Amino acid sequence: MFFFLWFWHTGLLSRKHQQALDAFVQLQVNAGLQVKKIKIKGRRHLSQSEVMHTLNIKPGAPLTSFDMQKAFQSLSHHPWVKHLSLHREWPHTIEVVLEERTPVALWQHRKRVALIDSDGTIITDHIQPFMAYPLILGYGAPRHANKLIQSLEKTPTLKDEIKSAQWVGERRWDLHLKNGVTIKLPESGYPQALKTLMTLENRQGLLKRAKKVVDLRLPKRMVIQ
Repeated sequence: MFFFLWFWHTGLLSRKHQQALDAFVQLQVNAGLQVKKIKIKGRRHLSQSEVMHTLNIKPGAPLTSFDMQKAFQSLSHHPWVKHLSLHREWPHTIEVVLEERTPVALWQHRKRVALIDSDGTIITDHIQPFMAYPLILGYGAPRHANKLIQSLEKTPTLKDEIKSAQWVGERRWDLHLKNGVTIKLPESGYPQALKTLMTLENRQGLLKRAKKVVDLRLPKRMVIQ
């Protein structure tokens, strides 16, 4: 017992332990079990350097020293990452498989503008590369944006004329056009209302006649001002 306490107190125990670890690491290096190749799949918006930094992967390090659980937790919390899997491929490869979030719109609320995905999740406030995305406004708008955007994809002529879409009263959309006209959509069934609107637009040039408002809120009735 006295010998063990002396061994620990003098630091020999910790030094011996470190020496053993160092020897084990060197054994792996000598055997070629090093991180020599890192495969990253599914990356679109994330940079490779950002992935490497977040995972704390160092080429040349022993493959077994890579902390898979810690790396997974770090990268899975990145705003761009929706799903993630990590794999060791012996003897010297780490594979990273990403599913990034799909951006669909810019959301402006109060003084903040952020990029959101199809689930309404905020991805980033760095919006400069995404200025061509639709702009939506209003509290609660992100949760409902994807359905609207999918509907507008079917009416590309109208989509190109929209300046912004505003979620009103947490129940319906107003579409603000570049020419100053506002299209008031109904609470439900607005995809069909948009289809009817564009049919009339193609036949009669309805949107060119409107000065302020095209109101589609009432079923089977359209009000143009």
